[in-house]
Amino acid sequence: MAMKLQIKKKNILRGLTIGLVIALAVDALYMSGAFETLELKTFDLRTRIIRKDMKAHDDIALVLIDEASLKSTNSTLGRWPWPRWIYGDLLEYFAMGGAKTIAFDIIFPEYEDAMKSGDTIGANDELLVEGTAMAGNVFHAAQIIVDVEDELNKSLLNKPLPQDFIEAFSVKTFEKKSLKISPYNNFYLPFRELYEVSRGVGVVEFADDSDGIYRKTKLFRQYQGDFFPVLSMAILMDELKPEKISKEKGKLVMSDLEIPLLDDGQYLINMYKNFNTYSISGILSSIQKIQQGELENLMVDPAEFENKIVIIGASATGVEDLKPTAMGKRMPGVMLHASLVSNVLKRDFLRVIHQTQTRLIIYSGTLFLGLLILTFRRILFQIAFPIGAAIGYIAVSFWGFRGNLVLDLIPPMVSILGVWIGSFTYLYFSEGKDKRKARKMLGQYVSPAVLNDLIEQEGAFIKAEVGAKERLTILFSDIRGFTSLSEHLKAEQVVELLNIYLSKMVDIIFANRGTLDKFIGDAVMAFWGAPIRVDDHAKRCVKAGLEMARSMQGLNREFVEKGFPELRVGIGVHTGEVILGNIGSEKKLDYTIIGDHVNLTSRLEGLTKPYGCDMLISESTYMELNGEFPCRVVDNVRVKGKEEPIKVYSVLALDSDPKEELERKRKMARFFNTAFNHYINRDFVAAMEMYTKASGFLKSDKVSELFIQRCRNCIEQPPPDDWDGVFTMATK
Repeated sequence: MAMKLQIKKKNILRGLTIGLVIALAVDALYMSGAFETLELKTFDLRTRIIRKDMKAHDDIALVLIDEASLKSTNSTLGRWPWPRWIYGDLLEYFAMGGAKTIAFDIIFPEYEDAMKSGDTIGANDELLVEGTAMAGNVFHAAQIIVDVEDELNKSLLNKPLPQDFIEAFSVKTFEKKSLKISPYNNFYLPFRELYEVSRGVGVVEFADDSDGIYRKTKLFRQYQGDFFPVLSMAILMDELKPEKISKEKGKLVMSDLEIPLLDDGQYLINMYKNFNTYSISGILSSIQKIQQGELENLMVDPAEFENKIVIIGASATGVEDLKPTAMGKRMPGVMLHASLVSNVLKRDFLRVIHQTQTRLIIYSGTLFLGLLILTFRRILFQIAFPIGAAIGYIAVSFWGFRGNLVLDLIPPMVSILGVWIGSFTYLYFSEGKDKRKARKMLGQYVSPAVLNDLIEQEGAFIKAEVGAKERLTILFSDIRGFTSLSEHLKAEQVVELLNIYLSKMVDIIFANRGTLDKFIGDAVMAFWGAPIRVDDHAKRCVKAGLEMARSMQGLNREFVEKGFPELRVGIGVHTGEVILGNIGSEKKLDYTIIGDHVNLTSRLEGLTKPYGCDMLISESTYMELNGEFPCRVVDNVRVKGKEEPIKVYSVLALDSDPKEELERKRKMARFFNTAFNHYINRDFVAAMEMYTKASGFLKSDKVSELFIQRCRNCIEQPPPDDWDGVFTMATK
């Protein structure tokens, strides 16, 4: 009994020790910001799940310039941006409907015809000014930003705001308790005549978080000692008319209203996805009917906006105001402003627990779990406690979010995982039989490889990137005319032929340390430079491509012996930046590359047939070779679907070829490159002579034949003065 008590005390001490060590480690990571990005992702997940059906305040009406609006008005208003008289009509329409407030998430910083008429206001701008003045309740947009100094804008930075703008729109009720130096050094205001008749002006600039997502904002911007509200706050101050505004610890106080703030003084926006939303195209159609005297059967009755806060913004891709937010990847930026307004009107504020509270959860949770795992000897309990704690805390965090309480999710979860791994690692190394039991039990939940990492290396894990931009060299090969060839073979013969061919090609790719991407029928796609980064990926790829082409001679002998037809291949090689990662679904992922340069490589492979070359490489790949392989210029081509031409080359030899052969191919490359330069420089006679000479010492050179015919055509009918020598392919 005494021994059991002693063992129990030791286990309690060891459990508390493991818990404390894990808590200290997680706490250090937490305070260093290591979990910030992942924590933000969990915040976004909770937002999308919990708030997907939440509706914004009914008094808010969003008027969006959407794709349908741009298309429907293209013939009448022209391309974006629209002439400003249209906004004057909008203001008159909303005033007719009795809108309480009208706000633009569109900035008008200069005259519409500034490039043509200089400092003179035009008729369209006058109509916008008149509409703003007549309505009397219009809020316009401004920007106060941090600009990077350069030679062009040096004299424009840190200029004072116009005094009349400060007098009209700075916040006089803001208590300046501790005025910090403002980082803002530049601004864009509505043109003077417009802001002079505006009810208010609000700042519309937002800053994204470290992961590029927009979640929060400063409610006021300080510029040279004066404070100006963001657009949402400008609307709300006019609505609430607070007697004073003060910033206190963790909150902004507006009379009797308290708005919670984060530790950095910013406001965390509680996003909505569902608003009273109107397409501006329907409103413009209604305005047109009203102007024609038709007041019935309007698409959008102006009375729908009675006593509404109307916020006008854009959701069309071409207007470039789509932002990634916690609610979605491509949300109209105006929804950030509208959500903030709705938060205040509904008192729908998120409250984030302080770091001290999160740290208390980490320490108390890990100590308690370490104690439980080491005290309860039954393996079922030792596994169930951490799983139960994790599920319970996740449930609490989601339940709290439903009540607008934001708990940190990742640090406590990491601490639970850490104490679980730490405890079982201790048990594994400290006890023989129990160690094997623990391994057997955990083996039912994780793979043997993961189990070894967890047991043998405390805290070990594999970090897999879901996507990254990388500069790689891509190879695309295809069998020419394989479809027609396969029609004359039996199904089993087609499979046997392909297996022989693809096995050889893959062996060459692997021998040159390439990565096989996929088979596409008889086509092979591979790339070099990932997952192992190498500087000479272009050279490795070109070497593999030429070896693949050369191997066809031996393969064809084997095919003839088996009664199969001989094969010809086309190979395209190109170097460029692609997106690399595990792409697919939860059930099937491929480690692959995508992007425009992949498509271009496929186009290069398609060019091998008209030029009669087994392999073609792009100029970007050629530049990577640094002259180590002799290459001839084949042509300057504009492939189908591309505007910019590319110069394509044929590789004549490898640096590993015999020295005499290598030198001969270098001379040949110089000869062809000189001929091509004559052609580009419009010396068609000299070019034709050289290509004719080349066709004499080269057996069946289709490139020479093509250029002889081109030169003959250009001599007979000289090209125009703007001729650039680029040949445009009409097909893929």
